[in-house]
Amino acid sequence: RKSTLVTGQTGFITAGVFTLFSLFSAFFQLSLFTTCIALPFVFFASWFVVRAHKGNTPTLSGTKRITPLTVEEQKKLQQKEGRYTLVAHPINHYGEKLRWCMDLINAPYTESNVGAIILVFLRARSVPWLVDNVSCSRIGNSDESLFYLHGVHVPTMPEPSRTLAHKLLQRTDETMKWEAKLNNLGHLIQGGAYYHLLGHEDGEMTITCWGGFEPLVPLIDRLLVRGLYYSFLNPFLKKAFRHLGEKGVELQAKRMTELEELFKEVDDVLGKQKHLTGEDLSYVDITFCSLIAPLLASKILGPEKSLYANGRFVSFDGLYARLAGKLPKGLLEMEENLSNRRCGQYVIEMYDQYRSKKL
Repeated sequence: RKSTLVTGQTGFITAGVFTLFSLFSAFFQLSLFTTCIALPFVFFASWFVVRAHKGNTPTLSGTKRITPLTVEEQKKLQQKEGRYTLVAHPINHYGEKLRWCMDLINAPYTESNVGAIILVFLRARSVPWLVDNVSCSRIGNSDESLFYLHGVHVPTMPEPSRTLAHKLLQRTDETMKWEAKLNNLGHLIQGGAYYHLLGHEDGEMTITCWGGFEPLVPLIDRLLVRGLYYSFLNPFLKKAFRHLGEKGVELQAKRMTELEELFKEVDDVLGKQKHLTGEDLSYVDITFCSLIAPLLASKILGPEKSLYANGRFVSFDGLYARLAGKLPKGLLEMEENLSNRRCGQYVIEMYDQYRSKKL
């Protein structure tokens, strides 16, 4: 299958060409001078092989029409590989937001999963990102990806799905007020949850969430996540999230205060209306639920049959029971707090009612 792997196909091809040259040099015992003279030709050979592998961009022959598709054309497109490719790692909550919205509007896409954190080091990229295989476009942010789908994909949908999708993804003054708040929420949850996970001596929960045991994640990613977690990834992220020392304790307290304030605001809003922006479902509601879901380990992420990502990741099935007694106390307290308030109950209801639904 197609895969981004950890360094990408280009890196593997280049490494392969240079490996062959190294074997060639060793076999014929080339001198240092001869090897240096030959290096420019090896660089050229690498470029040639990579370029041949990439082929020509599809846009050279013109992009496909973007006029509305009939129901039959939609079905045919859905049966193929898919116009879009979503790249995300398993626990990536921004990726879940994008995935969920694409599922709701029935966008034709395939998903390529990678190990968490690995891409940051080896490709200087974060996830998720969305690729439009028709226009050769790549969008590297979940919000921007949704706006792209709203402008490019939704107009091609047949009615009545088009109107429903437009209503879901439409940006209004009210939704944009929530965008900044929820973007901050995502980072607060990352820092707050990882404070407990990274400080816990048993890393199985984190390794599992990062794709260390997930069959959909390439083997090399899985091995890197498992092999580097304790020696490198864990200490690096503790420092990156500023978890160490007195300042780490102070920062965590500040995170929890800000989370409490935002949760209270959401509780108040949901006490007056059905969704965050009114009676109709919007991408803002999907965003909030996707960001909160990883904190609800017993009810969404890791019950006997995981609801997260519509059950895509089998390594999450039964995770809560498997790790009984091993989960950090602070993380369990966060879930208990959410389960007993309106905003947490709303997330659970949304996953039950909408996660496997299409508009």
